[in-house]
Amino acid sequence: MKYCKLKYPYLILDVFIKNEKAVNFYYNNNFKALNEHVSQEAKEKEYLTSWSLEETKL
Repeated sequence: MKYCKLKYPYLILDVFIKNEKAVNFYYNNNFKALNEHVSQEAKEKEYLTSWSLEETKL
């Protein structure tokens, strides 16, 4: 995660809502949920999350 945050100013990813450990991991790394949707492939609810260097500087 640290490598990605140093290399990229903006990260975006989907995380399955039922995977509480992953959701907590990303929230603890300052990712914010942008929306909730159902994955077309897995047919599971997931959050679209993002992190930006600019937001962490605020």
